[in-house]
Amino acid sequence: MFHKNIPNNNKDIIRFLAKNFAGTKKVRNAILFCSVVIGIVAITMVFGISVGKIQAEEIRLIRENGTASSGRIEDGTEEQYAKLKQLDYIKQVGKSIFVGEATDVSEDNAKTICNVVWADSESWNFFLKPAYTNIIGSYPQKKDEILLSERALKKLGISEPEQGMEINLDVYKGVFEHSKEKFKLCGWYTDSGNKLAIGYISHDKINELNLEKGPYTLLFSQSNHLSRSKTEEKLYQTLPMKSADQKIYVSDTAQYTAVSKFAGGYELVILGTLGILCGIYFLVRNVLWISMSEDIQNLGLLHTIGATERQITKIYRKQMRSLMLKGSVLGSLLSVVILVLMIPEILGFHFYQEMGGNTILSFFRPWILLLSVVFVNGILWMASEGVIRKITSLSCIESATYDGNMGDRKIKHPGKLVLKRSETGEMFYIALGNIMRHKARLNKIAARWPAKAVAQFYFY
Repeated sequence: MFHKNIPNNNKDIIRFLAKNFAGTKKVRNAILFCSVVIGIVAITMVFGISVGKIQAEEIRLIRENGTASSGRIEDGTEEQYAKLKQLDYIKQVGKSIFVGEATDVSEDNAKTICNVVWADSESWNFFLKPAYTNIIGSYPQKKDEILLSERALKKLGISEPEQGMEINLDVYKGVFEHSKEKFKLCGWYTDSGNKLAIGYISHDKINELNLEKGPYTLLFSQSNHLSRSKTEEKLYQTLPMKSADQKIYVSDTAQYTAVSKFAGGYELVILGTLGILCGIYFLVRNVLWISMSEDIQNLGLLHTIGATERQITKIYRKQMRSLMLKGSVLGSLLSVVILVLMIPEILGFHFYQEMGGNTILSFFRPWILLLSVVFVNGILWMASEGVIRKITSLSCIESATYDGNMGDRKIKHPGKLVLKRSETGEMFYIALGNIMRHKARLNKIAARWPAKAVAQFYFY
């Protein structure tokens, strides 16, 4: 009769009791519901704002440096270019050719307008284009086309540029060789920094200037988790160098620098994430343990009328699923409202100025919201399962005598500490207790038993 897993025929009664039993824990359910909502909103906000801040710092660094590349090799070769593209820790590789400076076409060539450069599609799209804003037009494709910055146009006295207008420049190749060139303006862009502006020309123009074989400047960017020193060490060990004087110039990527400046590095970001998730786990576990400990004696009553451990576990799991679903929906909605509507109004202008303007900064990342929902619900489920299994595994007698303290293998009874017993052991314990309860009677029986045994043997 002490077996708690015997099926019963009182399903309707148990369903009625379970429904009313669940409805008595509104405070606990409210706390757990708020834990889900706050956990999702907190993680989404913390990491959403952090990613937005890192993005703003990364863009600022790229525009300040005038390129998104983190390394370059002067006087590079095709062999080095091909080798760089094969390396798994190098994300992007491009090449460019520096032609020389361009001046105005006045007699004394007193005003330097820009540097003339050709860049392949990889260099332009991955490294150079991200450093500019307000790009009008496209990269030059025809021989006589040129793409200039607004600063270079202002030096030429052009305040209102138009596509197709004629640009006259005196282009130098080396120190002494130069030629006057006529270009058509195919576009313009806004750059930042104090370096000399760059004018981009087409590959056909490079062929005309007999520079199609270089010398190349190889641009590359390593993986964001690699530091400058590690990348430089690997490249010197891997790349075939043209000569002993050839150098590899490497710096940290803009993202690596932004993360290190904001959070101290990727390692600290990971530790911070684990700290937040562990905090949520212990919060949920303690709330569940404190609230469910109050239910233990009521669970003993359900066991007594025939409810199985599986049935009671289902009651709690159903409550948890309902709380997680409702909390996830509300937490997701609040996260979207805060990060899409409120935070940009509060912090958007500050980051907008940091990035030099003309860029819309987004704090909301759907993947961060999805991960926060998965992690919070996963932690809530893990914490609840551990508590539910401990609570529902108690027998009827253990539930009835529970006083608030429960270890892994021991239960505390008034006056003494005994090991948790099996059902058979519980039967022997009760029988022994009945025998030992009246010690005087037990002593009389024990004293008379030898005489009776001898008498029965004699008369028999």
